[in-house]
Amino acid sequence: MARVLEETEVDILEDELDSELSVQEQRALAGLGVYQETSRAPDLTDGGEIAGATLFPVQGGERKQNGRPTVRQAWMWDGTPSELPLAWNTDGTMHDGARRYRLKRHCLCCNESGFRGKCPRCIKTLCPKCRAGEDRSKLIPNFYLRYKDVPFPKERHPIQDCFLASCMRRGENGFESAEEMRMHASKRHKDEYAAHLQTEAANRRDETDDLRQRVDQLTTLLLSQQNGVQPVAKEQAPLYGADKPKAKRMADLTEEQRAARRESNRKAAAKVRAAREQA
Repeated sequence: MARVLEETEVDILEDELDSELSVQEQRALAGLGVYQETSRAPDLTDGGEIAGATLFPVQGGERKQNGRPTVRQAWMWDGTPSELPLAWNTDGTMHDGARRYRLKRHCLCCNESGFRGKCPRCIKTLCPKCRAGEDRSKLIPNFYLRYKDVPFPKERHPIQDCFLASCMRRGENGFESAEEMRMHASKRHKDEYAAHLQTEAANRRDETDDLRQRVDQLTTLLLSQQNGVQPVAKEQAPLYGADKPKAKRMADLTEEQRAARRESNRKAAAKVRAAREQA
């Protein structure tokens, strides 16, 4: 997880910057796109093991317990918390204060954010409010280092924390919806979030298997109880045209049984005649 730059490690008053990048900075920034970040690299902020090698932070030839900060806390123009990556020199003694991110601007005309210099949308649409991006008073910084400097803080009601316990987007800096948290996690904690989703999916499968096993056990128990209550001698109706038990012949019945059968047949015939007459 990225280590955040502490407020005691930087002087805000001495950390002011110009509104434009120098020519050298523009060339260096253009060369950043040549290199691609490794998406599967482990967290080596405070050291760790990768490819069989154990790494630990070192500064000035001395081994350090904690690594140097890699981001600094900031707030967007609307008060949304954010983290700006720091760029260090090769000796690891100086950082740029997230200069290339703090030079990004927000346009008050079209609400475009994240650009440097003039607003590209206003230039493309020939915005009359800022004369196609010529009026610099319509541009404000996109990031602020102190929350009290945020010009348009919106009222936030965070209800969702980041799934990663070490992330700053928790508590009052949380998210207003689960969708917002998932978008943040998929961009800022790509590998950690993928592992988190895999763990949740495995837990759901385990819960489903456990519930299925419990249902099978309860079904077996109910069937066993029902079979215990029903009489054993009760015969079930034969299925799929199996041989049915034949009725006894009149010659095999007693006189009382013959009379009862005749009476039953007479009543059944009377019911059939009555139904035909009503139809």
